[in-house]
Amino acid sequence: MCFLFVQGCKSPVSTRPVSLIGSHRKPTGLKFYNDISWVSLVAHTPLIDIENDGIPDGVRVKVYLYRKGDPKPVAGKGTIVFHLFQQVKSTSGQIENKELYQWIVTPDELARYVTRERFGLICHQLKLYWTNVKIEKPDVYLQAEFVRDDGTKVVSLPVYLAITITNTKP
Repeated sequence: MCFLFVQGCKSPVSTRPVSLIGSHRKPTGLKFYNDISWVSLVAHTPLIDIENDGIPDGVRVKVYLYRKGDPKPVAGKGTIVFHLFQQVKSTSGQIENKELYQWIVTPDELARYVTRERFGLICHQLKLYWTNVKIEKPDVYLQAEFVRDDGTKVVSLPVYLAITITNTKP
């Protein structure tokens, strides 16, 4: 299994590995692009439950990256930041995103997660684990942000993760 440890940032960051799904062989003949204009994120269910305690510990994801005018996804050369967040009401009553966790995947690391799917589509497949994150309500979202070399951020739509909250108090 291939592991990747992510670097620091201002919110909690994964200390557990991000890992590769599927084949460890990178498709040959790929060109990597930085001029990404659209990001599509798919989160797979069931969620990952390492301790088998009914509380999710992570999620398997696929990230599809697109260039302007190209209908097929491409391999990306840039940084991807994944954000795990909940929507909460502020004291003023406004809905805000409260970030629970963040993973940063560098360009070199991202290149290791590229794969070609059964029908020839290119995507980046990863497993994202969260630890020591207290999830108090079930409405949790995941979003992917591709950061191009020029600093431009291309953000996916948020993906809803159905997390069951179990009461551990007797």
